[in-house]
Amino acid sequence: MARMKTKLYPKEPRKPRRVRNFELVLNSGGVLCLPGSTYTESAARECLAILNEIERCYKVGDKLEPRWEAMIAARPDFKERLVKKGLVEIKEGPTLGELLRRYCDAKKRVLKASTQRTDGVVFKAFLEEIGAETRANELTRQEAFEYIERLKKRPPKRRGARLAEATWTKWLTTLKKLFNWAVENELVDANPFGKIRGGSQTNKERIFYVDLNASARILDACPSQEWRTLFAFMRYAGARAESEPRELRWGDVDFERRRLTIRSPKTERYKGGDKRDYPLFRELEREFRALKSEREETSGGPVDVDDFVFRRGLTASNMRKPFLKILKRAGVEPWEKLFHNLRASCDQDVSGYAPAHVAAEFLGHSPTVAARHYLKANDGDFARLLGGGVFGAVEPVARETAASFGAVLDVAFAETPFNGR
Repeated sequence: MARMKTKLYPKEPRKPRRVRNFELVLNSGGVLCLPGSTYTESAARECLAILNEIERCYKVGDKLEPRWEAMIAARPDFKERLVKKGLVEIKEGPTLGELLRRYCDAKKRVLKASTQRTDGVVFKAFLEEIGAETRANELTRQEAFEYIERLKKRPPKRRGARLAEATWTKWLTTLKKLFNWAVENELVDANPFGKIRGGSQTNKERIFYVDLNASARILDACPSQEWRTLFAFMRYAGARAESEPRELRWGDVDFERRRLTIRSPKTERYKGGDKRDYPLFRELEREFRALKSEREETSGGPVDVDDFVFRRGLTASNMRKPFLKILKRAGVEPWEKLFHNLRASCDQDVSGYAPAHVAAEFLGHSPTVAARHYLKANDGDFARLLGGGVFGAVEPVARETAASFGAVLDVAFAETPFNGR
């Protein structure tokens, strides 16, 4: 078995800052030196255990187990020393370009087209900077860390500021996903991005509330009944553009029960997430009835339940330019994340009247997701709370007779707008 020795450098005991180095002595007589400035004693003992396992496998003709290979891959400096001694071989593996082609082919039928497009942007930028011919196994943790640090400082194309924290974190998550898949399929030894911590993917600054007055002006500025209905569907039903309007059929609009069945390609992979029921509010019912009458008048007969409500080929890109023209016609200043914030505004309205779990079920996400990405206090919330007098309901007598601070709050909230919600 290999053994470990420690030596102090420099050898003169009076010299300051003496460093303890570790020497791993092999059975063959060779020595691996591990500098104490880089390796702690526990790390050196772990390297000794790896070395003993390598020698055991070589002696009996076994193959090194994956867990030992992962431990070696996690220590690039130690791996390099092992390679120089001829104790391990470098697996060439695929290049980054080849790895991405394999990944995209494997995920083509699993990931949604929109996800593939988003991931494609990340992968293209990654290859342009790191190089398509770079071996995936040769990408170190330090290089991965430096790439993410450069990404944080990268100026985006449309704005003058740096990439938002949520954006570069999303890119990091995508790259982690790629290399996790590569590790699972034994194409690389370890994920170089695995231990890099991302930031928050919540950016409250970009949440914008489209109030009901502005929504009415936008509705009036729509050039056709189809656009009126599409806007109402996104603003008052919180539909995800573009996927949910594209899947809506007339059979999903139940005027008698006043319900909409919204089919969601984004969440269909989850149990019960393929569709959800949503109240057909009067703002929605009015627009859907008008569009149905227009279609029946044009076709000369009733609409078929299997007919799509909106024209085919809707995408966020071909909806954006016409919608910006509508905003200009309505005299409304465009906001960030045009369609996402229509859904967020709807969530804020519904959450103001329904419990969190009910609003989340209507909108098709969890309360946690709603709190992170959709909900934010707006001017209407301030006006409603100030007008309701939340703490004004506590009279001096109540303050005197209340046994505790908790009892005072109970008296205060008993007569406020929160009661019964």
